[in-house]
Amino acid sequence: MRIYPQTNCRHCGGTHSTNGLAKASHMRKHVREGVLVEIESNYWSEDHTENNRYFVTPATARRYLDNEPSVGWRVIAGTPAPASKEN
Repeated sequence: MRIYPQTNCRHCGGTHSTNGLAKASHMRKHVREGVLVEIESNYWSEDHTENNRYFVTPATARRYLDNEPSVGWRVIAGTPAPASKEN
């Protein structure tokens, strides 16, 4: 069994493995708590498709959804911040 280095979480200060699955599991805990939102970008280019998932704060998720529609952001889990009211 391989032992991965440990890293500190910037949201809770706890430690978790740098293994990708362990990090994603830890971040999904924060999604369930409502601290983070999991979003995905469906960016298509001529060469390849990138399906990237990111864990961001609810305010950042709202900014991505409102300001970058061409990238094709969609929410996987969690709730983005409410849309700001325009005057």
